[in-house]
Amino acid sequence: MEATRINVLENGSMQPAATESDRRRSPRQTFVGNGWLSPEAGTRGPNHLIVVNDLSLHGLGFSSDEKLEPEAVHWMVLDAGGLRASSRVRIATCRPNPNSPGAYECGAEFF
Repeated sequence: MEATRINVLENGSMQPAATESDRRRSPRQTFVGNGWLSPEAGTRGPNHLIVVNDLSLHGLGFSSDEKLEPEAVHWMVLDAGGLRASSRVRIATCRPNPNSPGAYECGAEFF
């Protein structure tokens, strides 16, 4: 199934991106902002900063300086310019970023 990606431009208008084959359940919107991941409630561990690159109704793409295990569950807080949102997320993918040694490109789904 072909999906159309929507990019949000700096002036706030939206523009469809090139059509590509995509497994996502909903279109992605370009979004750059900070977020924090912490272990799932009831567990211990450090919080760490992530940089969110895109969002959809069902998940997000982000950069992390830590490798995350697929299927791991975390609590995520997103800072959206004064508005904060939080959700549990399940890590779907985490790959080394070839353009930035020591960084990872990750994808996660909300649930």
